[in-house]
Amino acid sequence: MKKLVFLVLSVASLYTNASFATEATPAQIRYDETLPVEHFDYSKKLDIAKVIHTSVIPKVCGPIRTHMIYQDSTGKHHDLEYTVIGDGCHSNGID
Repeated sequence: MKKLVFLVLSVASLYTNASFATEATPAQIRYDETLPVEHFDYSKKLDIAKVIHTSVIPKVCGPIRTHMIYQDSTGKHHDLEYTVIGDGCHSNGID
């Protein structure tokens, strides 16, 4: 009985590992598909089904450009550039 349980759990773990291995990492998406950069504009309607990766926002005070790689509802990946305020701005000494 223990051998049967071990066999079932082993097969399940192999299946789980194989399914995670098929998902592309942000680096693979960026360099394998060489995504064109799309610049955000408020008139643009975005079709974001899944966020794949967002850039780290640096500790600066002021507007900076950053990127988000996302997948639309058809499965196509996009690299969206947009502007945010950095994480280095403090208000009244509150972090």
